[in-house]
Amino acid sequence: MNFAPVMLRRFWFASIRRQVMLSFAAVSALVMLSFGYGILEQQRDFLRKQSVEYAQGLAHTVAVSSTSWVVANDVVGLQEVLASVGRSRSLRYALVLSPEGRVLASSQPENIGLYVSDALSRGVLDAAVSKPLVLLDNAVMIDVAAPVMVGDQPVGWVRIGFGRDEMAANLRKVELAGYLMMAVSLVATLLVALALSGRVTGRLQQLVDVANQIHAGRRDARAQVSGSDEVSALADNFNTMLNELERSERGLAARGNALARANADLTRFAEISAHHLMEPSRRLSSYSQHLRERMDAISELRKDTDVRNSIEYIERDAARLRNLVRDIQLYLAASEPRGAMREEDANAVVAALERRLAQRLAEQGAVIECGTLPSAVLDKPRLNDLFAVLLDNALIHARPLDPTQPLHIRIGGERGEGLSRYRIADNGPGIPAEYRERVFEMFERLTAGGEGGSGIGLSIARRIVESRHGRIWIEQGEQGGAEVVFELPDRESAE
Repeated sequence: MNFAPVMLRRFWFASIRRQVMLSFAAVSALVMLSFGYGILEQQRDFLRKQSVEYAQGLAHTVAVSSTSWVVANDVVGLQEVLASVGRSRSLRYALVLSPEGRVLASSQPENIGLYVSDALSRGVLDAAVSKPLVLLDNAVMIDVAAPVMVGDQPVGWVRIGFGRDEMAANLRKVELAGYLMMAVSLVATLLVALALSGRVTGRLQQLVDVANQIHAGRRDARAQVSGSDEVSALADNFNTMLNELERSERGLAARGNALARANADLTRFAEISAHHLMEPSRRLSSYSQHLRERMDAISELRKDTDVRNSIEYIERDAARLRNLVRDIQLYLAASEPRGAMREEDANAVVAALERRLAQRLAEQGAVIECGTLPSAVLDKPRLNDLFAVLLDNALIHARPLDPTQPLHIRIGGERGEGLSRYRIADNGPGIPAEYRERVFEMFERLTAGGEGGSGIGLSIARRIVESRHGRIWIEQGEQGGAEVVFELPDRESAE
């Protein structure tokens, strides 16, 4: 992973003030560099043209002044003319040449009387022009030549060479001035950007501070931003939003408290009602058994089929009422822990349930196959209730369509992605896909006549699982029946 772009993005986007300042600085530097480069190029072109024009003018002046001396072949006079040129610090050489290339006069007297043989000089001597020529023009020096004319005939040439040292020095001064101007402009821009960004981001920071205070629980915090610009309008709207939010929260809190009280009253009413209903169901079962014993003691009643059937109906309905009240109590208690929240051994819980259901399993010819289960983060009483209602649901509703086939319940589980997943599958008739969500509702059954359980078992299981922020659903099992799957988060903080 390349950390440089990541760090650069964090540095850039971490502060609006930094973005404004750096943006101003970058734009200003770019503009100043472009402007300075343009000015420098213009100055360089101007100085080059000026030096060329100056050299051409000086060569022409010397040529005009040397005409009589060249005709008279007066070397002394020519040297006096060149002496006036030699005062320039940029002068490299000055020559007066005859048409044959002999040096008639020179700023370097030792060259007088010699003949020039270089290509530039020979080109000048062969040229048939009456105006000054630019022989060399580069960054180092400039070399010009002007004909010495008598009428329309050239009688010699004046050749002058200047160095560009002075021009380079002037350019360096211009560059230095340009850099200084750019630096001053850049500093001024940064100061303006700092002041501007400080005003803008400082007030935005007030909004951020208020938002942090609101997040920390201070609902009375408000932004104090003066002015009439966009940030001030934003602060006013922000304060208005906070006022509305505070009023809404007060209203929601009041309604929440009322709802909590109503829910607590309803739960308490249901608990008390279930408790009071449990006692009559017990008495009904007890009196029906007592009535059966008395009936068995009277020979005439032992033979009365209607009486015996009536007693069986009473006993069955009493047992169903008792189971219904018990499941209602389990449902009411399903959302709250009834013990310490910690990792519990699901294998031990299932093993204990198998022992408790041993007689019932034998009577139904049912078999439970349990693999290795992951531990569950749940209080032990509710974990026991969860597996108990799911096994009871399978024993009641998962009888195979073929009566010769025994009921086979398979329990498995695995851990991964921060949760423990459990599966309870059977080889019963299964549940059609369109009913797999509906059966989790209270008192929903797929069997006719109300036979079997209370119709609350799967609702209890869902209430327990969802209290731990888990999920529960039904799939098609590998054995053809239903497979109930539920997940419980591993971390206790998910509670």
